[in-house]
Amino acid sequence: MRIFCNELPGRSILSIVFASLSIITCDVTLSSALADEIPAAEKQVESEHYNGQKAQIMQLVREYFVARDKGWVAAESSALAEGKLASGQVEAQPIRQASAIATVAEQIVSERGLQAVAVQTGLARKNNVRLHGNTATATVTVGTALTWNFASVGESSLSDVYVVKLERKDKTWSIVDVAYAPIPSTEIMNKRTRMAAVTGAPETAAVPIGDPAPAVALAPAAASGWYDRKAAAAYANAWSGSIQLSNGEVEDLYNPAYDMARQDNDCTDFASQVLAAGGWPIHDGWANDNPVNWSPDLWGLRGPSQTWSVASWLFDYASNSKRGEKKGIWPSDDGNLDIWNLELGDLVFVDWDPNGHYDGAIDHAMVISGTYTELGFTEPTFSQHTPHRHNMPLSVGIKIATAPIPSVDPGDGLGGQGRVPKYHPVHIQDSFTVE
Repeated sequence: MRIFCNELPGRSILSIVFASLSIITCDVTLSSALADEIPAAEKQVESEHYNGQKAQIMQLVREYFVARDKGWVAAESSALAEGKLASGQVEAQPIRQASAIATVAEQIVSERGLQAVAVQTGLARKNNVRLHGNTATATVTVGTALTWNFASVGESSLSDVYVVKLERKDKTWSIVDVAYAPIPSTEIMNKRTRMAAVTGAPETAAVPIGDPAPAVALAPAAASGWYDRKAAAAYANAWSGSIQLSNGEVEDLYNPAYDMARQDNDCTDFASQVLAAGGWPIHDGWANDNPVNWSPDLWGLRGPSQTWSVASWLFDYASNSKRGEKKGIWPSDDGNLDIWNLELGDLVFVDWDPNGHYDGAIDHAMVISGTYTELGFTEPTFSQHTPHRHNMPLSVGIKIATAPIPSVDPGDGLGGQGRVPKYHPVHIQDSFTVE
């Protein structure tokens, strides 16, 4: 700041004071502007640094999963033997997790003669990377497309969300841990949370009891018809896969017509869509906890009925004697093999929670979308959401779900999800009656 104290010719002391104040104000303004520019510049450098680190991390993660998926085709083709990739390094646990895919693939060849002959890997467009100094966590969706040695199978794909942990030493990032991201239960998506999401009403809002029908929309009478298995399977295959984008990214498919019913876990929502495609009529209503209602969006924009969106509710609804038939649980002590004899459009419900172990409550739903016959054995293929599976041989899906999580030392385990499930197949009747 500059303050003039000497009297200038022809100017009063007052004018000098005003001039001085003006100069002071000007200098203070300039100083303030400079002060603003410095943090802005620092923020830009910070942002560029963050984006640069994020790009390095995502490149390393992409290389890791591409190398891992080579194990589907041949164990010796994996690039992770020494734990080094072009963009960084891979530690012991992720190496075990990656190499275990080859072990699963070898077992499938041994048990079924089924072998992947080509594989493509892509990451979703939107992923999350969080930096914490020299550590980072990346939550990524990885899509894998498989071509099999048996043409009768067709192509399959799977998509899973992983949590990848990384550390940086000497400016080099290393992947130190890879795990499947937890999947939220369908049980948490009830009417109250749906109403809060759609209307902004508090979750403690009163839930109507019974099913008072508005005058403008009456519930349909009982409907009957034939279940179109081919139409159901065609829908399941059409909306269960992922599309490969030109830049190598993948995007899971969802039917936008059912956007209102989308959830964090939409496995049951998807199974209901398949049943509707096969000819099951929507049974609309008001209360989402009325067991006879079956709708993706109840009257008054109330969201899906629980029979539509919650696995345990759809299991009860679909296995009603007028619509479906429960088959033998697998695995079982009596050696029941009903699950391997399901038809197009049938459903398989799974009990595998909490903590990956069955507890008597249904948690998941998937759809039989095809079959193939090779080497004298006929096997169903299935499709599902959360996570996406498209035309996946049932034995492969079960292997991934049940194979133990590999440990670092001594390195045993197959690299699966480590679940201990019970599978509950439901055969959908060729003719149905819906209340």
